[in-house]
Amino acid sequence: MSKKYKIASLFSGLFYKKYNGNPICFSSMPNGELAEYYQDRPLRAGKNPGKARFNIKEVNKFELLENQPTRIKIIYFDKNMDEAYKKKLKFFENLFE
Repeated sequence: MSKKYKIASLFSGLFYKKYNGNPICFSSMPNGELAEYYQDRPLRAGKNPGKARFNIKEVNKFELLENQPTRIKIIYFDKNMDEAYKKKLKFFENLFE
């Protein structure tokens, strides 16, 4: 049986300014073809007026796929970083394998 899958946008993340390049990750955001399902959950207010950002914590799984795999792949996370930074990045640390 053939299945049709929608394409998602791919992002790479490097938290350089605040966290000295840690973590490094890839994530994907649902595209407009999935708007009927996800509605406005993938977006949140950005730092600049009139700008939006990807709300990665709200939409971090491929919800329409079996087993709902994560949309985020952490490729580097320094477990020895300062505890103050580590606390703020707990979400990403939990995804690191």
